[in-house]
Amino acid sequence: MRAFQRGKALCGALALAFACATGAQAQTYNITTTRSPAIPGWVIGPIHDPALSGGMEEARLGLAILKGTDGDGNAVSLTTWCIDLFDPLQAGTFTATDIAHSGFDVARLSQIQTFLEHANSLAVDPTSAAAVQLGIWEILYEDTGSWDASAGSFYLAHQPAVETLANTWLAALADNDWRPVPGLRLQVLVPEGVNQAQVRLVEAPQSVGAVPEPASWALMVGGFGMVGGMVRRRRTRPEAA
Repeated sequence: MRAFQRGKALCGALALAFACATGAQAQTYNITTTRSPAIPGWVIGPIHDPALSGGMEEARLGLAILKGTDGDGNAVSLTTWCIDLFDPLQAGTFTATDIAHSGFDVARLSQIQTFLEHANSLAVDPTSAAAVQLGIWEILYEDTGSWDASAGSFYLAHQPAVETLANTWLAALADNDWRPVPGLRLQVLVPEGVNQAQVRLVEAPQSVGAVPEPASWALMVGGFGMVGGMVRRRRTRPEAA
């Protein structure tokens, strides 16, 4: 009976420690300002998509900088890419989640992850930054079965340099020249209310599940210490007859 109780105590302490660690994986950001960075810059061009009002819309293609605080009140500055053409980017609350729980197409977001793992570092000027953003939108919104940033159901017009560069990189992805890079994952920033969803690359967890926050590690260590103390006390205290 006592062995069973000790087992229950061990499992309970471990469950508490891991529950605290797992709970740290959901991160919320309170974004107070959004802007496009002067470097690498951006390009404004007409996006064609049947889902848009009138089938066309002027869009800014490039990076975004989101500034505010995280759930602990620490200042943050997040560099992101847009995955939502149909809502404006504005200040508000964003919840960081993974591909599977974002509400967007999982297969297309996986392709966007691989695309960004190679193209993210290539955004060094307005043309290349616009080409990265165009490639992301092409993957997400093109419905013809093949990627072409200058034709199809979704495309950019009157920006040949951006279109050509985006198509070059999309071809590398389609031909499997660009393959997934270990150690990185796509984080999706899902907004509350009518606001524009964003993505960014972050380091992948080193083990199954989320990497615990420092406070959670402390709780886990405390849980293990509590279990160890219980075991030691049981060993040193004589059994009652």
